[in-house]
Amino acid sequence: MIGTGLGLLLGGLASGGMSLFGAKKQADAAKEASQQQQQAAQQAQQYIEPLYQQARQYAEPLYGQALQIAQQQNALGRQGLQPFASAGTQGMASLTSLLGLPQQAMAAPAGPVNRAGMAPAGYLPSARTMPLTGVLPNQAPTVMLRAPNGQTQAVPADQADFFIARGAQRV
Repeated sequence: MIGTGLGLLLGGLASGGMSLFGAKKQADAAKEASQQQQQAAQQAQQYIEPLYQQARQYAEPLYGQALQIAQQQNALGRQGLQPFASAGTQGMASLTSLLGLPQQAMAAPAGPVNRAGMAPAGYLPSARTMPLTGVLPNQAPTVMLRAPNGQTQAVPADQADFFIARGAQRV
């Protein structure tokens, strides 16, 4: 019984010692692996840095050229679309005259639009084109409205609800 107990004790000590030895070996191996990874990262950075600088030297002038080409293409595209824009403006002027709307409303360039083609809620398109007095040239009854930006304009009475829905207020 003493021999068995002594054997178990010695076996437990040996097992514990082997576990401690294995843990020490693992810790040393992890520390060495970490140092090797850090050294490899530094070597990679030393290798790549000159290549990065060289690529940057070549890319910077090309960026300026690409931007210039893009701006030229944009200008050419706008010039190519100008006849269609003019035809559209003339067509809209004809349609507005058929509907009895004032012609001067179409004379101003279109204001900002969202992706659906509608003016944003805070934009009052007639603020620049309508006269400041209370009567339009065709003597239609008008209503004074204040745009969200504070500008006050006379608009046709039948169009007042359209602008009020977009943020204008009656004055």
